[in-house]
Amino acid sequence: MIRLARPALLLLTLAVVPPLQGQTEAKAPPDTALERRVREVASILRCPVCLNLSIQDSPSELAKDMREVVRDRLRSGQSEQQVTDYFIARYGEWVLMKPPAHGVSLLVWVLPGVVVLGGGALVVVAVRRWMRNSAAPVAAIEDLPEEDLRKVRQELAKERRRLVD
Repeated sequence: MIRLARPALLLLTLAVVPPLQGQTEAKAPPDTALERRVREVASILRCPVCLNLSIQDSPSELAKDMREVVRDRLRSGQSEQQVTDYFIARYGEWVLMKPPAHGVSLLVWVLPGVVVLGGGALVVVAVRRWMRNSAAPVAAIEDLPEEDLRKVRQELAKERRRLVD
């Protein structure tokens, strides 16, 4: 068994090591003003493949291509807003990681606040009603008619006898 394990381990090592040697770490682009601007714009654009990542954070090929388009457009002299407008025209407003608050998206921004305020108002109204109802005066025993007092005392005496027996 050991005789077979050593050659198998050697073959496995020879099969795995060469591909790993071909891998090199991606070189980070130099930290220039252009690269800072590229990172800023790329961080506000959503990757169409990953959807929840910006093109700055996405490892997809499309995100890499989009970063190159951002870099080329900024290098050619366009402003960050012009580059962003280019991607909005191409992909729509959903390409922005934080879409502007207007139209239907305004509802998405406002609705949670309205729900919280409405829920708070509902709680206040419910607590006030509860406090008002619990503060209602309770009739004193002296205010009961004599006949009712007699019936209550008789029922209590019956219950007491039943518990004692």
